[in-house]
Amino acid sequence: PIAVRPRELKAMESVTLYKFEAGWGLPSFSPECVALEAYLRLSGIRFAEESVTSANSSPTGRLPALDIDGLAVGSWEDGEGSGDGEAASVSRVLDGLRKAGVDLDKGLSVEDACDLEAYLSLAENALAVATQWALWCDDQSYAEGTRVFYSGIYPFPLSHIFPWRQRRGGPGK
Repeated sequence: PIAVRPRELKAMESVTLYKFEAGWGLPSFSPECVALEAYLRLSGIRFAEESVTSANSSPTGRLPALDIDGLAVGSWEDGEGSGDGEAASVSRVLDGLRKAGVDLDKGLSVEDACDLEAYLSLAENALAVATQWALWCDDQSYAEGTRVFYSGIYPFPLSHIFPWRQRRGGPGK
């Protein structure tokens, strides 16, 4: 991640979270965006929210993304890694926040840190894949939920093209 000078983020003038639009009563349609928003709220950082329909609207070209005083945190501009997808974006943003001194896990015991790592591994390697499959591959979930959501945030014909393209390249395809 781009280096952020260690200082108190709570005192920064401008922190903006870029996330996908809200959906199904959640703050964002994206589980990764919800996770990053929860992390920011738990850490007590005051931030503005920018809900967008495209990752191209964020300073990193990925969602979720974080902008701190005009500095994109967790982007790929530093040449470190090239992870794909939202989970990689969340990981890079959290790494940037930890380097800046915001670490909700720093007080955990070794045992608790191991438990946390196990639960995170389960969430990232099993539950996230199952969620993506349910959103894009399961015919009933796609027809009743995913396609309906996207038809509400994009204008025609994008409301049909975008979900169709995502579904064609989704998990299990």
